[in-house]
Amino acid sequence: MAKNKEPQKYRAGVGALILNNKMEILMVQNQSFKDDEWDFVKGGMHMGETELDTLKREISEELGSDFKFEIIRRSSWNVIYEWPLEKQIEKGFRGQARVSYWLMYRGGNIKIDRKELRTYKWVPINNYEGFLKESGWTIDQYAPLVDDLNRIKKEAYK
Repeated sequence: MAKNKEPQKYRAGVGALILNNKMEILMVQNQSFKDDEWDFVKGGMHMGETELDTLKREISEELGSDFKFEIIRRSSWNVIYEWPLEKQIEKGFRGQARVSYWLMYRGGNIKIDRKELRTYKWVPINNYEGFLKESGWTIDQYAPLVDDLNRIKKEAYK
């Protein structure tokens, strides 16, 4: 009997929704992205890691060990997505199921890992929905995130 080469499981992942005291949110551009594509700091969980372990590791790897933050709370926005078939076979997973955490940036230098990220930018949260639309996000992808952002603003900016 032939083995099914299409993976069926989703890799667990964790994302960082990072705000600053200027009411901006941090967006990053992976090396593999087009010039108008943006996302968050994120990554897959390693065996034995907790969500918070993964969150801290990914921030350190992508933004540098000097990056300081405070966790506000876990986001209600969750994402499940499928990878292209080549990546499914390479990674051994169908895609990723990601939870995210809202964070407040508390200082330190941002030193991005150039092997993984091309650049980053702080986006004003008042322009955030439009920015996501321009970045190719669909309403199904960004509407729940924007709703969660509107709720978290009350906690983050007391």
